[in-house]
Amino acid sequence: MRSPWIVIASVFLLFINPPGPAAQSQSAARKTFPNAIVGTVTDPSGHPVRDVFVTVLQEYPASYGQRRVGPLRANFGVHTNERGEYVLDQVRLGPCYVVAIPQNVATTPDGGLNRQGWGITYYPGTASRDAAKLVIVKVDGPVTADIRLTPAALSIIAGTVIGSNQQPAAGGQLHVAHGNNLFGVHSAAARLAADGSFRLPPMPPGTYFLQFREGTWPPPRGETPLISAARVDLDGRDVIGVRVAPIHMVQGSGRIVIDPSERASLRPSDFSVGAFPVDVDGNPGPQRPGTVRDDLTFEFATWPAVSWVRLSPEDGMWHVKSVRHNGRDVTQSGIPFREGQPVTGIEVELVRR
Repeated sequence: MRSPWIVIASVFLLFINPPGPAAQSQSAARKTFPNAIVGTVTDPSGHPVRDVFVTVLQEYPASYGQRRVGPLRANFGVHTNERGEYVLDQVRLGPCYVVAIPQNVATTPDGGLNRQGWGITYYPGTASRDAAKLVIVKVDGPVTADIRLTPAALSIIAGTVIGSNQQPAAGGQLHVAHGNNLFGVHSAAARLAADGSFRLPPMPPGTYFLQFREGTWPPPRGETPLISAARVDLDGRDVIGVRVAPIHMVQGSGRIVIDPSERASLRPSDFSVGAFPVDVDGNPGPQRPGTVRDDLTFEFATWPAVSWVRLSPEDGMWHVKSVRHNGRDVTQSGIPFREGQPVTGIEVELVRR
């Protein structure tokens, strides 16, 4: 497995893909594994393409009966070998999407920027997950999913990172993550210039999240991380002048609502209340849930996003019947948490099972 350094205008981009169980079988890409996916990645002419990162997306429960599509787990995946072959083993049974993330070269043979390459491609050969075919993983042997890459126009992202002191960040790393339900796989890191500027190599269309983290990561328990972030959507055109700016957590507060006759059965300190983003793409860092006080009030901190408010843990005795914000039911829709605008008036209604 390769982790190449790509040099563009004094900026280095390192693709981070730690080897895992799925990456241990490249020398025998057609070997039979239980609950596995095997296949070959080719270009439109049928020629194999090496060093393409292949992973899977599956549907899984999210919160309050909602479901979402996302990676099997962070950094799960494997690169194709010199014959374009891959094996993904230990895949969860059931339907999934297989997606190939190509590693396009940054420059042309004459030293110019590479403007044409391969796009992020879903099995069997489409740039859209909506048009992709599901692969059904079973226990009785591997399933084959050959992928034909789609051509794509490549474009660059360039800009400046601003630190928590509102000044350009002097050096450090800018983390680059995929969106489009791929957050957490095939991430990258770019080294910033001394003036905080960056210029990423040409990349295929898609959503990208840029994050700059200050201090120790992950942050010590109880410490709010200092993070600058930006979202960029590439469509084949360069995006220049991006400002990766500090973001701050939003305070939420409210109370637990319970039938007064059941109050003696509830131990508030056993529970915490926090927020869980409806869309986990681009999640900047750890959440800050709050403990329920004896008077059944609570406070917590969360990152700017539309988020569900959830109680933890929901044990065998208590169940969240509904979540309301200023009297409106937001159990399924979530609450928009906007930077600089504390959210009050949250009610979490509990009932005994």
